[in-house]
Amino acid sequence: MTTLRRYYGPDFVVDESLWEGTAPGAPFGIRGHGRKLSFRLLHVFDMAPDGQIKRENVWLDFASILQQLNAPQAA
Repeated sequence: MTTLRRYYGPDFVVDESLWEGTAPGAPFGIRGHGRKLSFRLLHVFDMAPDGQIKRENVWLDFASILQQLNAPQAA
């Protein structure tokens, strides 16, 4: 996982990251066949005054994941 951008303020954190690895098994119910996989993630945290995370939302580039896992395998 590589952080691409990070923004923060007194009550929030926004982190955009790139996940890179292999897809063993069936991630998201799609056979990975051990292929290389990379996709972007966006985390948004609402922070409490004491520095604890109040809420976290995560978005991932599922279209990119589908495209990579559904692509024909190289021979």
